[in-house]
Amino acid sequence: MPKSYDRYGGTGKSVIAGVNYAATTTVDYLALRLGTGLFGIQNVMGYGYFWINHATFVHKGRYNNFWKPNKWKL
Repeated sequence: MPKSYDRYGGTGKSVIAGVNYAATTTVDYLALRLGTGLFGIQNVMGYGYFWINHATFVHKGRYNNFWKPNKWKL
């Protein structure tokens, strides 16, 4: 820690250090929460999109429209 932070007998405790710690912790907490949330939503939507476009599609099949009622008729 810089010398300017050591105001109380070299313990590393000062008002500046305390404010710095509190502000950094708060900002990091909010940023991590927001980032994790966005990452999770992105994953859910991305995998959902992938599933809809790949798992429900029969390539070059006669009945390749998943929502077509006649698909299940022989």
